[in-house]
Amino acid sequence: MGTKKDQRPKNYKYLDILVSHLGGDLKRVFSGELVFPRQFEIHLPGNHRDACNFGCSHCQGRLLDQPLDPYEKKALKLLEEIGDQVPFHIYGGAYTEPLLNPFFMDFLKLTKKLGAHFGIHTNGSLLKRLEETKGWISKLVQISEDKNDYLSVSLDAGTTESHCRGKGICYDWFSEIIEGIRVAVDKREERGGFPSVRVCYLVDDNNSSVEEIEIICNIMKDIKPDSLRFSIPYDLYGKDFEKVKGYKERVEVPKNRILMKKLAPFLSSSQEETPYIFYLPPEFQDVERMDFGECVYGYYQITLAADGHVYRCSSTASPTFPQTRIGKIPENREDFEEMILKAQTQDFDPAECFRRGARCNRMALEINKGWESLNARK
Repeated sequence: MGTKKDQRPKNYKYLDILVSHLGGDLKRVFSGELVFPRQFEIHLPGNHRDACNFGCSHCQGRLLDQPLDPYEKKALKLLEEIGDQVPFHIYGGAYTEPLLNPFFMDFLKLTKKLGAHFGIHTNGSLLKRLEETKGWISKLVQISEDKNDYLSVSLDAGTTESHCRGKGICYDWFSEIIEGIRVAVDKREERGGFPSVRVCYLVDDNNSSVEEIEIICNIMKDIKPDSLRFSIPYDLYGKDFEKVKGYKERVEVPKNRILMKKLAPFLSSSQEETPYIFYLPPEFQDVERMDFGECVYGYYQITLAADGHVYRCSSTASPTFPQTRIGKIPENREDFEEMILKAQTQDFDPAECFRRGARCNRMALEINKGWESLNARK
């Protein structure tokens, strides 16, 4: 399924990022030393009633248990105590939409107060409305300090019609999202070019025509976000691996070949182009590669989940995967440091995840396979 050249921007080279975070000293891994991870994954609990306002057929959390716990005040206190030890705070969700949450801007302001960078993963539906009612985008660009901060919008369509089909909705959110992206880009340019604005496009049967691909590329060339990333949706989390392998052979392999040909005329020739239009092939989350015996992902991130618990990783942040749950989100740094140590233990067996249908995300897979390869060379 591979491509000849790795065309990913440097912020997608996760093993390199982890090595840098560890100061180049891999002996720190499994040494028993407390190492604050490179990033928090923070899954805010929707609006406490609804986890998300869309019903995407490709949502990775679609099959997972989806409880919502109003833990925000406790988590804000915890982040304040931890201070500047974790340099990135990434807001998204295994099954939640962060823009629904009334505390979201409080979290973002605290992130910047602590000297950390933020990353936002959203469907983008409320960007325009929040700007109109609360000046939300304006506040976001005011607190951003460099391109390490980013706003990533999962658009996944080039027209209203395909957007409605793919997202399981009837209202024309597509037009509002496009306008929200435009406002975000315009506002950040007025302020100095921060944060980065990224757009993601998952290609499925509804939105994969050459005509629609050309439409979205032209729209983005007009708006000029930093990047437009195309990829094929992965199979849902929580499925038996044999079913996922069947999906790979039935969907990922043939569509990858077709899509590479369709996208070729539209992809950027240089990462200096704005937007940088690129394709991320499915090899970067190939289920066949999930066979390693150790998990070092706890050195890269740890997750505050929407159910009010701490999990070893973001892709398993649901009661569906109790084996990766570490405990309730604490209110003090000391208890949280103990949880970090539990997430960084060599005793954890990734096969327990795989047996339950828990798969690695791209970051965890690349890091753990890279770690396995480094150990094999010793």
